[in-house]
Amino acid sequence: IPGKLFALGILQTFVAKGYAQLQENDRLALRYALLNTARQLAPSPSNVGETPILGNKVSSLLANIMIRDFPQRWTTFFTDLFVPTAMGGIWYNNESDVSTMGVKIGLECLKLVTEDCTDSDFNSKISTTRRNDVLIGLNEVSTQFLPLLFKLLEQ
Repeated sequence: IPGKLFALGILQTFVAKGYAQLQENDRLALRYALLNTARQLAPSPSNVGETPILGNKVSSLLANIMIRDFPQRWTTFFTDLFVPTAMGGIWYNNESDVSTMGVKIGLECLKLVTEDCTDSDFNSKISTTRRNDVLIGLNEVSTQFLPLLFKLLEQ
């Protein structure tokens, strides 16, 4: 686990400092490598072993990339994450899977993004223009996400 956390920490530093200078194909490669990491963790129980620690780091990285790319350069964010694992996403497949790491990663990522975008007095990491772009994008895809969230809450 220390090696994995170290590698994810290096990625997090790179995203914060060097991601903006990447070419579009390099951004896509990094994004999909991170999505594959999330997909590997997704079916794991969310409270066993190293999974919670790695899941938190992955969700933080996804949130950092989402803030930089969504909705203009990452138009498929919700379909990449919030589809069942059987279809290539990280969301649960059936009711018995609701406590998997994929659900936690997805919800944690959204939590971090909404915290960064809604409280500009507390957090000035994001410019007002970028904050507005992300919030408008979230509003546009809310019809895709809210039914999934309500279904999860019913479980």
